[in-house]
This record gives sequence, C-alpha cells and structure tokens, in this order.
Amino acid sequence: MSLRCYNTAKDDTWYFDLPFESDSDQVVGYRRPFTNLLNRITLDERHPIHLLEQREKIEAIADQENVEPWKKREKDVPFCQNGCKIECEKRERKTVKPAFYDEVQSNFTEEDTKFCSDPELLDSIYSHMKEKENKNGLLFRRSGKINTELRSSIVDYLIYTSEKFKLDTETFQLSVFYFDKFLCLEEVEVVDLPLIELCAVLLACKFEEARDMTPEMKDLIEHFPGGFCKKEILKMEQRILGALHFEMSHPTPYYFLQIFCSLCNVKREERFLAQCICDIALIYEDICFNIQPSQIAAASILLSNRLRGVKPMLHELSAFSHYEGIYLKFTANLLFSKYDKILYTKFNALKIKYGASEYKNVLYTVYPRDLYI
Repeated sequence: MSLRCYNTAKDDTWYFDLPFESDSDQVVGYRRPFTNLLNRITLDERHPIHLLEQREKIEAIADQENVEPWKKREKDVPFCQNGCKIECEKRERKTVKPAFYDEVQSNFTEEDTKFCSDPELLDSIYSHMKEKENKNGLLFRRSGKINTELRSSIVDYLIYTSEKFKLDTETFQLSVFYFDKFLCLEEVEVVDLPLIELCAVLLACKFEEARDMTPEMKDLIEHFPGGFCKKEILKMEQRILGALHFEMSHPTPYYFLQIFCSLCNVKREERFLAQCICDIALIYEDICFNIQPSQIAAASILLSNRLRGVKPMLHELSAFSHYEGIYLKFTANLLFSKYDKILYTKFNALKIKYGASEYKNVLYTVYPRDLYI
C-alpha cells in the first residue's frame, strides 16, 4: 500500500494519503490530517499559578462570610482537572454533612496512603519485581526517524491524557513502557505514532484500571489526532500484544516508589515530589533507557528529601534497594540536573499536573542553588 506524506506551510500540519474505513466498512476519505506532535499542549490563563491566585481570593471571601468548608462554591474558577485545559461536562458538586466531614478529616492519616505496612511482605514483593525488572532489561529506540524531542513530547502528551481521563500514575507509566517497548522491537513510521499512543493507553487501562474507570473508545479516538477507526485500533493492539508476547506486567518507577515510601515512612509532600521526579525521568530517554526503574525510584526519594530539607535516608534506601550509596547519589544528581531545568522546557502537561494544589505544588519547591547531594 502506497503512502504519501506532505505538509502545508500555513499551519504546519502534516497530511498523508491513506484509504481508511469507517465502522460501516465504507471508505470515507483519502486525506487524513496528521497534527504536529511537538508542543500539543499550551498554557493559558488556566495555568496553576493563575488558578491558585483565583482560589486564594475565593477562599478569602468565603472565610470573611464564615462559610463552612463543605459549602464553599468556586464560581469563578473554570472547571478543569489539575489545571489542564480540558473541556468537560458540568458536574454538580456534592455536599457533605458536617459530622461526616469532620469524621473523615480526623480519621485520615498517613498510614492510609501506604502501599503496604508489612516489611516482610514488602521485601518479598520487591525481590519478585526486581527479578522481573532484571529479566526485562533496558530499552532502546530502534527507529532513527523518531528523535529524542519527539519522544519527550509524546510522553508529555501521555501525562496530559492520564490527567484528562483521571488515570492512575501507574497506568500512565505502563503506557509509556508499552510505547517504548514496541518501538524497541519494531520499526515504525512517524505517521503511526498517534495510533500507537492510543493503543498503549488503552492496553494500560485494560490491565491496570477498573472497568468503570477505563475511558471509552470514542473518547480516546476524539482525544488523539488522526481520526482512527476501530479496525485500525484492533489491528495495532494485536501488533503490540504480539510484540510484547502478552507480557503486560512490568515494574515501573512508580511501583518501586510505593514500596520504598512504605518502607521508609516518606511523608506525602516528599512522596509527591519523588513521583514528579520519576515522571521527569521518563521524559528523558537518556535516563529511563540507561537506568533501572528501581534505581530511579530510590534516587527520586533521596533527591526529594534533599530538596525538601528532610533527612536523605541514604543508608535506609541503600539497604532496602540493594544499591550502593554512590550509585544512588550519582543517579540523584543526574535527576536533579533534569529537575532544575524542567520549568524552562516545553513540557507543559507535567508542569500543569505537579504545579496544581492536588500535588501540593511540588514542582515549585524552593531549594538552595548550591544544593549538593
């Protein structure tokens, strides 16, 4: 089948000639638009910084009027998820009874957010996942047509997708692994990347998310550029599953991060910052293709504690992860070099996600310029 690609100078949009079919098995056209994959997410007035300013004004007015916290109404704040520019249906905010609100607030502790509280079980889980990690090995990028900048933009768009559909961080990191693993095993064209992104997210949702939390097919088709039909999606799913040999389980940095946070009793703010650093590591292929996920997770906690001015816990992390302290320090300094420059990059989805109040605005953590790990 012949495939011709060309672009227009006006809007920098790529087009390619390809006969594609709809669900009714009728050819609906030969010219499908292919949007430029670089910088698909733009910041606007709904950036977290502006949202925080609006929210502070609203809370100040509510405090003056002595309004109860469960009855506050955010009229002036546009409806969005974590500051992302997302068009959603208007949803009614449920009111909570005062007694139940106080009971939930008083009973919620840091123990409720732990991955597991049994050290022996955690050690057994870590040993099992470490064996699987060593078996899978490190990844590499086979196709020379996909450069580093393009892959980083795709990972940033996957962060935006996970926030739009309220997916778990584990689901996002699994979709990144499926995407990279498929590109590692097979040679692909640039025009197929949106379809591979869509199928990677769909497979990760089927494996990790609950059935009621999995986004519908039509919503994913509208979200990703290309206007793909169900037949194309099913064929690409079969290709990805065949390349992976149906081995869908993979230890991600976030999975190891949960284990280390439970073992070391890491607090919520430090855990959010370590999670942000893990996502930054996935954006840069020079880190995630050369360093094991378990080492990235341990070094992220080390760096997070150092940035927050908390005890680094180097000896504890070294004992739990079985990595020498010098390797964790080297990885933490490498991660810090990426984290220090992330605000000056074009990865807007990551800046929107971790600049929101849901994650305690950890991306804007103030730290000394002469930081040494």
